[in-house]
Amino acid sequence: MFSYERQLDNHAEPVTLSVPTALMRTGNFSEILATTPIYDPNTARCVNASGATVAAVNNACPTGANVTRTAFAGNIIPADRLNPAAVAFLKLYPLPNLPGTVQNYFSNQNLSRPYNSYLARIDHNFNDTNRIFGKFFYSKSNEDHYNFLGAPDSITQGFEIRTNKGGSLDYTSTLSSNLVLDVRTSFTPTINNGLTFTSNINNPFPGGLNPAIGSSLGLNTSLGTALGTTNASGPTDTTVYTYDRKNPNYTRFIAGVQRELPFNIGVEATFVLSRGSDLPVLRQLNFVLRQYLNDFTGVTDPATILNTITTTQTFLSAAVPNPFRGLVPQNATLNAPTIARRLLLTQFPQFQDLIVTEYNGSTDYRSLHLQATKRLSQGLPFNASYTYAHEREKTRRLNPQDEELANNISTFSRPHRVAFSGIFELPFGRKREYFSNLNPVVDAIFGGWQFNAVYEWQSGEPLVLPNVYYSGDPSTLKNLLGKSDYQGRRYGVDVSAISTNGFVFNVIDPRQLIGTAANANFNLSVVPGYGNNYTVSSQNTLRNLPYTLNNFRNQPFQKFDVGLTKNFNIRERMKLQVRIEAINAFNKVYLGNGLQLASSSSAFGFGSGQRNLPREIQIGARFTF
Repeated sequence: MFSYERQLDNHAEPVTLSVPTALMRTGNFSEILATTPIYDPNTARCVNASGATVAAVNNACPTGANVTRTAFAGNIIPADRLNPAAVAFLKLYPLPNLPGTVQNYFSNQNLSRPYNSYLARIDHNFNDTNRIFGKFFYSKSNEDHYNFLGAPDSITQGFEIRTNKGGSLDYTSTLSSNLVLDVRTSFTPTINNGLTFTSNINNPFPGGLNPAIGSSLGLNTSLGTALGTTNASGPTDTTVYTYDRKNPNYTRFIAGVQRELPFNIGVEATFVLSRGSDLPVLRQLNFVLRQYLNDFTGVTDPATILNTITTTQTFLSAAVPNPFRGLVPQNATLNAPTIARRLLLTQFPQFQDLIVTEYNGSTDYRSLHLQATKRLSQGLPFNASYTYAHEREKTRRLNPQDEELANNISTFSRPHRVAFSGIFELPFGRKREYFSNLNPVVDAIFGGWQFNAVYEWQSGEPLVLPNVYYSGDPSTLKNLLGKSDYQGRRYGVDVSAISTNGFVFNVIDPRQLIGTAANANFNLSVVPGYGNNYTVSSQNTLRNLPYTLNNFRNQPFQKFDVGLTKNFNIRERMKLQVRIEAINAFNKVYLGNGLQLASSSSAFGFGSGQRNLPREIQIGARFTF
C-alpha cells in the first residue's frame, strides 16, 4: 500500500499587540511621561552619594558613584536626535487600530501550514492467526507564523519547517480466543538544530564585516577566547562545530499481551526496549591534567584531605611568569606578566574553555507496563495502570580528564508510575438500580449523580550532585523532602531534607585547646573545599561520586482530583449538567523546586519553592439543547 496526503491548512489566529503611536514615531513620548520617562544618553555622568558630579575613571564611575542621566523635556526626543534607521524601520509597522499605548493593535493573522505526507506499508498474513506488517513514513510541514500584517514578505513573517520520518515492523499472533501476542520494533531519527542572529538596528556591523580567515591564522584562531560554556555538571554549550554531524538514532522493540477477563475487564502487559545511539556529547578539552589534581579514592582521614586540598590550591593558584605575555592582547589574564600556574597546566593554555561535540552518547530504556481497563457496565468504567521503568544514559563524563563516558541513571528516570481514573454513577434515581421509580421532582434532587476521580503517583527524578565530599555509602543517601520528622517539622522547609552526615568533617579548632586537651565546646563542622571539576579556575579534586543515584531522588509526585456531576433532564432535548471539581483535593504540597545540593551552603537540603498549585475548587454548568 502507498498513500500520499497533502493538506492546505490556513486558519485565523487572532492576536492583540503593542505598536508605536503616531506621536511616538516622531519622537514624542509624552503619552507615557507619567510611567516611562525617556532619558538622554548624552547626559550620562557619574554622581556620588552626596549628589555631586565626579569624573569617570577608565570610562567607568568610581566606587560610590553611579551613572545618572537627564530625561528629555516633556519626554520628547528632538527630531535631529532620531536614528534614521529606526525611523525607517518603524515605517514597516502599522499604526494602532485600538486606543491606548499598549495592546493597541488587533490582527486577525493567519497560520498557513501546508503539509505533505508519504506512507508505504506492506502486510502479509501467514495464516489466520499469524500476520506481519512493515511501514515507512515521511512527512514535511512548512509553517508560516506571525505575519500579523498579512502582507507577503512582511517583516514579522517567520517560518518553521518540520520533518519527520521513521519506520516500524509489527508481528501479531492470536494464541487463543482471549489471548493475543504482539511484537513490534520501530526506528525514528530525530533532528533539532537551531540558529539565532542578533544585530543592532542602526549599524548591524559596527566593526565592519569580518573577512573569511579560513585557516590563515592557524593555531592562533580564536586565541584567548572561551569556546563554549560549562557549569558544575559539565559543558552546556559550544561554539566549535564539527562538519561531520550526526543525528540521534533510536531503535525500539515492543512486545505486548492482551487478555479479556470477566465483568468487561481487559488486561494488558507491554514490554518496551528502546536504545538511543549517536547522541551528541559535549566534551571539555581544556582541563588541568590529572596528575596535578587530588584523587581521594579510599582516603578518609580528615586532616589528610583538608591539608592536601590546601596544598593543591596553593600550588595551582600560585602566580608564575607568563610565557604568553604580550602574545594574547585580546585576553588580559593570558596577556599579563604573571599567570596562575593552573592555567598553564591545561592541554590548551592559549584558550579558556574549549568544548567540542562528539556523537558517541547512548541511552538504554526498559519498561514493563501493566494496564487494566473496564468498559462501562453497572455504572462503573475505570482505567488503572502501573509502569516500572529503568533508564540509563551515557551522555557525559564524570571528570573532563576521563576517556570513557559515565554510565548514569538518566535524569529523566522515573522507576514507578501509578495512574487511575474512574467514573462511578451512583445507583440511585430513575433508570438506575435503586429507586428507579422516583418522583421526577425527587429524582431531580437525588438522582443522576456521578462521581469521578483521577489519581497519579510517580517517583521523583534523580538529583544531580555537584562535586562534593561524601564519606558514607552512596547507596544509603536519602532525600526526605516532603516528609515530616517526629516533631512535625517539614523536611526541606523547617529542617534540611538531606542529612549532613558524610558531607562534613567534625574537627577540633586547634586554637581552642585547654592545655594539651581539646575543648569539645569548639568542635567545627568543616566542608572540604572540592572545586568545580569542570572549570579550570576551580579544579582541585577529581570526582568519584556519581552524578545520579537511583536511591537519591526528588520528592515523588502525587495528584488526586475528584469531581461530582449532576445531570438534569429538563426535556427530551434539553439537559443541564452541574459539576463540582476539586483539583489537588488533598492539597498535597509538591516541593523540590530549587533544592540546594551544595553541601557548603547554609541552605543545603532546603527547597526554594512549591512545584504544584494548591487545592483548587471549580464549579461549572453546561446547558445543551
